Amino acid sequence: MTVWMMLGVAVAGGFGSVLRMVASKWTGALPWGILAANIVASGLAMAAKIGFGAAYPDSPVGFGIMVGVAGGLSTFSAFVGQIGEYFKLRQFTKAGVYTLLTLVLSSTAVIAVLEMSPALLK
Repeated sequence: MTVWMMLGVAVAGGFGSVLRMVASKWTGALPWGILAANIVASGLAMAAKIGFGAAYPDSPVGFGIMVGVAGGLSTFSAFVGQIGEYFKLRQFTKAGVYTLLTLVLSSTAVIAVLEMSPALLK
């Protein structure tokens, strides 16, 4: 990995982190913005990996999108922090619903990209 790739990932990660910060403002019964950010990041990461195929991870653009943008946009720390808060407040149903939605919908985004990839790559 070159210094330029590392700098690119750092810049792309900063961009993804800013997007996540904006998304985190969308709250309600659940932290909808963080949920959406994790779902979009999952799909984006898979699209980057598929889109650059054999060139990944040596492709600066593919690596920057997957590790930088998607990595900055997704947030495991906010997810587990929220789960911890729900447990602290004894809101076990919310914790369960939020966990299931995050896992199922993020996985669904990956599967959707995989299913659409032949059409995307034509």
